[in-house]
Amino acid sequence: MGTDLKERQKDELKLWRRWQSGDRDALGPLLKSYDPVVYQWIGKLSTSPLPPIFIETEIKKQVVEAFKSFDPGRGVQLNTYVNSTLPKVLRNTVYAYSNVGKISEERKRKILTFQQSKERLAEDLKRPATAMELADDLAWNLKEVERMEKELRPTRLATEEGDFSFQSDEGEQKLLQYVYHSLPAPQQLLFEHHFGWAGKDRKKDKDMAKTLGVGMPELKKMKNDLAEKLEKALQLRG
Repeated sequence: MGTDLKERQKDELKLWRRWQSGDRDALGPLLKSYDPVVYQWIGKLSTSPLPPIFIETEIKKQVVEAFKSFDPGRGVQLNTYVNSTLPKVLRNTVYAYSNVGKISEERKRKILTFQQSKERLAEDLKRPATAMELADDLAWNLKEVERMEKELRPTRLATEEGDFSFQSDEGEQKLLQYVYHSLPAPQQLLFEHHFGWAGKDRKKDKDMAKTLGVGMPELKKMKNDLAEKLEKALQLRG
């Protein structure tokens, strides 16, 4: 048991050094090795009013932050440092966002009302409704409709190529970063190149499938999954 632990610690340190030297591919397996820690904390925070995706992505974000501040010269093992850092930062961040989580049901009802109006008008008009038509139907002001349209943008991810890049405020960017850190490496790559995230070149579906080494049906499935995660994150905003 002790030997296994030491070997795992050595492997983690090697991955950490690779990542520190600029090898971005090392972060995925390094973060993956902390899945047991992540799931343990998800269980501890299960009574939080926040949606599970937010809790999971916040935990992973803080694990990555611990990787960034770790100093092997201090004589402490990486896993010891991560485990000692997480309790305080998670309490602070999770409780800070608790009020956001409490309004998620209200947001869901509002989104459902919006979607029902949009579908009904599209059927009646035989075309997509304009923002003004939606505002009239819902008795909302135009800015409220436009904001809802913006928040539901990720649903377009599954059907259109290179259609959307993030030009959003700081709060939205922060939530999207949480989602990004929760993704497995292939979906992180999809996230980066579909949206041009972090300055990456944007790729069309055909090129993205080739980069990931998957067929178009599998790519569509990955995009649907990513779209759902992004939409849930954006719905946290009140």
